[in-house]
Amino acid sequence: MKKTLEYKILKFLSENNNGDFIKIDHLEDDSKKLKNSKNHLIKQKYIKEVLKPIMKGSRISYVDPKYKIEFSGIEYLKSFDEKPLTKYQKIYLPLFILFGLCSLFLGVLSFSLNKDNNSLKSDFESLKIQSKAYKDSLDILKKHINNDKTNSIVNTSQTENLSDLQLESIPQGKSTYGLYFAEFDGRMENLPVDIIINGNKIIVYNNKKNPLTGGEIIIEGILLKHKSGKWIIGETETDRNVEEIGGCSGGPTPIDFETKIIEWC
Repeated sequence: MKKTLEYKILKFLSENNNGDFIKIDHLEDDSKKLKNSKNHLIKQKYIKEVLKPIMKGSRISYVDPKYKIEFSGIEYLKSFDEKPLTKYQKIYLPLFILFGLCSLFLGVLSFSLNKDNNSLKSDFESLKIQSKAYKDSLDILKKHINNDKTNSIVNTSQTENLSDLQLESIPQGKSTYGLYFAEFDGRMENLPVDIIINGNKIIVYNNKKNPLTGGEIIIEGILLKHKSGKWIIGETETDRNVEEIGGCSGGPTPIDFETKIIEWC
């Protein structure tokens, strides 16, 4: 993976992850290969793409693609890092090695001291039992390591769900909202889009009843109550406290559940 273009893209976006969308065209001269790699990463939700809308006559076109790494992309990169020994490995692994060496020494000593076939057979069976005990001990270690990893995942999930439980009541399911283009300051009619809300997760879809191009999913994120009191579509919990939202500030997208309007740029 580390020699692929996908890894190169993720690494570059991770090292330049300052909250802004940036260009990545310079990473590969082969435009077709770059496009395939970008589409694969977007499909896996490892990166996010933003396009600049421009008016061409009565239609909106999208140009100047820029990208930003998603949280899942950062986690995917971390999976390739060398992992330190867990506390179980640090405690039990030396003991298992010592146990194995002792078992081997006792086995060799036993074979040397006992010459007759019955004794050799008995020692061989004993060595088999000790080997099985050693194997069982290794299985216990693996189980401890897997449990530790599972507990870590569960704790992370509970931390993420805590904010969901604290959310105020918000409408759930599928609805149609109006997409307000902030750059036109009301001079352009709101375009209809479909949204799906599940808990505090939201996806804004292009319902094909408007001239929008550029993909089926327009916005995807989590619903948060901004410090200003407004609801926003953010990416992480820290978006609650950003200074600027809405307009073309590059901040989170405001959403009004009463008027069913999403302010977008």
